Amino acid sequence: MDFFTLSSRIEEKRPVDFSDVFSRSFDLFKKVWLQGFIMLLCQFLFMIPVILISYVPLIGMAAAQNSGGFNPNDNPFASLGALAWFYLTFFAGIMLVSFLLYAMQAGFYKMLRTADETGEANTSDLFAFFKGMYFTKTFLLGISVMGISLLGFVLCFLPGIYVAIPLSLVSVVFAFNPNLSVSENIKVCFKIGNNYWFTIFGLVLLSGLLAEFAGLIACGIGVLFTMSFAKIPHYFVYKDAVGFDDDAPQSNPVITKF
Repeated sequence: MDFFTLSSRIEEKRPVDFSDVFSRSFDLFKKVWLQGFIMLLCQFLFMIPVILISYVPLIGMAAAQNSGGFNPNDNPFASLGALAWFYLTFFAGIMLVSFLLYAMQAGFYKMLRTADETGEANTSDLFAFFKGMYFTKTFLLGISVMGISLLGFVLCFLPGIYVAIPLSLVSVVFAFNPNLSVSENIKVCFKIGNNYWFTIFGLVLLSGLLAEFAGLIACGIGVLFTMSFAKIPHYFVYKDAVGFDDDAPQSNPVITKF
């Protein structure tokens, strides 16, 4: 759907029932828990190489210094080089991780719709947005979310909490409307978030606490199996508040703007 169609649907303020969304989220989770585990595991694995590549020079320099084989005062450019490498790889890592995380989350929501409508989860949907044409947009979405969140918390803690709810919808809006520009995506998220802020906040809080509690009961590692439950209510909020354009192709959407 285009931005104006989405906006008009959101302005209708369709009812979103808290208990109904939570109940349907639990039912859907029972169908997709394995794919949710795969998503979280992949996201965790994505970040390990970035962290290692960024910190290896610093760790090596610290180890050499502790063993007496390196003195930063003797060669200050070595320290500067290590720091330059750290910041360069860290920024490149943020670009890559932003693409991977948002692309996989969008694929997860695409998979949720398939499971919701057919009763079967298609694991390959998780990687539906792992394409070059989505790289710039997913990276910019990640940077935008990070910037708005930081601004909210810098201004005061409460604005940071407020903006966190609309921004939590970025992936689900992108999943079903990849044709939107980054600014249009953010605007749609805030329109939905403003209309249903307390409902979304309650769902996020309750589902997150339950997922974490259930995961901790399962010896901690179970969190990887349960935390995806916290993302499912966003799908039903979007479905009830906006709905889908069944006439628009979902498999190969065209990217038109950034």
